[in-house]
Amino acid sequence: MDESLGRSLLSFLAEIPDPRSRHGRRHPLRAILGLVCCAIMCGARSYAAIAQWGHDQDIALIHRLGFTRKPPTTGGIRKVLLALAPGALEDALTRWAASLLGQDPAAEPAPPEAFARDGKTARGSFDGLEKAVHLLSLVAHRSGLTLAQTAVAHGGADKTNEQKTALRLLADIALEIRTNVVPLDNIWSGSAFRNMLSDRVF
Repeated sequence: MDESLGRSLLSFLAEIPDPRSRHGRRHPLRAILGLVCCAIMCGARSYAAIAQWGHDQDIALIHRLGFTRKPPTTGGIRKVLLALAPGALEDALTRWAASLLGQDPAAEPAPPEAFARDGKTARGSFDGLEKAVHLLSLVAHRSGLTLAQTAVAHGGADKTNEQKTALRLLADIALEIRTNVVPLDNIWSGSAFRNMLSDRVF
């Protein structure tokens, strides 16, 4: 049985490299990320809302997350998240979710599963200067896990940009999806997609 099964979210977050200098660290990284995850799962959708959620919790929960002093402010949370490698956090959350579902990488291969491609604009990401962030995700139907996610250039205003981004998204995991089903629409009938499959899968 894989040792990750049954582990807490904080234990996975603790494995993420801390991008901050050792000098001036007021809070453990896993505590900040744990607060962020809990706040988002409770409905927080902005840096300010995440910080407010943290300050509204009782001291027992704050200590349980790993804080030894008052949680960080909006600016502190934003600074940490901007410095963090997105792939590292995504990987930790994916492995945690898989552990909750009891998935063991050493077990027999699972039967084929359908994946869905989903694009959504991140709420609150428009800052008046840059277009809102448009994220393209590949989601597993059975588990509900997001297998991969990436931002679309120029906010996804041009469908061509979304198609090119999806090509890269699928190319990154092409070797893993050869036994699964990915529903696609008619924009995927072009030669670029066929060439990608030929090069990466067959």
